[in-house]
Amino acid sequence: MRLSAISLSSRISELLDHARRGSIIAAFPHSCYIALDRDIIAVVGAELLNGPLNLVVSLPEGSTLSDIPVGTAVEARRRTLHVGEEWHIDAASAELWNPRLTPLAGAPDLDRHLASIQELLDAEAPRESLARAEGRSHRAAGAMAQLAAALRTREIAQAGGAAYHLAGLGPGLTPSGDDLLAGTLLAVAVLEPQYARGIREHIMASVRGRTTRISEAYLLAAADGEAGEAWHRLLALLRRGTAAGGETADLRNAVLRILAFGETSGADMLAGFILAMTALPRG
Repeated sequence: MRLSAISLSSRISELLDHARRGSIIAAFPHSCYIALDRDIIAVVGAELLNGPLNLVVSLPEGSTLSDIPVGTAVEARRRTLHVGEEWHIDAASAELWNPRLTPLAGAPDLDRHLASIQELLDAEAPRESLARAEGRSHRAAGAMAQLAAALRTREIAQAGGAAYHLAGLGPGLTPSGDDLLAGTLLAVAVLEPQYARGIREHIMASVRGRTTRISEAYLLAAADGEAGEAWHRLLALLRRGTAAGGETADLRNAVLRILAFGETSGADMLAGFILAMTALPRG
């Protein structure tokens, strides 16, 4: 089966400029993950939209990406992914998508919008997510408090210590603790770009080897301020501030779109984003 990619992120595009070998490490109906050396590519159906690791394809009716067995060999050459003997994904004509978020400094009404997002999280987040107090273990609650305190005082090493306790916390390809850290890193990148490098280094050093390869790849992207389309929509609303008509509905829809990702991934990322946005000094 030969597929033509619809779009891909600039991060992934760079990986396809060189011949590389790897394999499928996870497969689901609408997505599969490829490890090329130490890098990760997410091949996803169009309904999952663009993302920092995504190569977006349109699947023929009746086909799913879970049809590809885990362990299948993959070779990248001439901007095409050759997956086993049967699947070939051509990215030569794919639209290039930039996953980098624009900084939020100076956004009007930011505190009010953040409070609205928190209210939505309180009402809509899954009960088992870290966005809800009842979903947090003692370990998670303590690490989140430590992380907030570290961001408030810009104690980078302390933030790394908190990340150590959150890394790999919870089940899945991207555990809840990692998703929360990804949201935190996004907030740091868009609100405190000068601070982002130090916090990135300490958090990534703390999580390395303590979680999944896929989760590490998402954390690295978040540390660079890179996120999926749903996050771009939310940040655009936050930068715009007060708008005439439909503001509340637009914000709600943007938050709900993020919450739709994974069982708790979207909620956990939003929890980390709000934690950091609230804790980081401004001005």
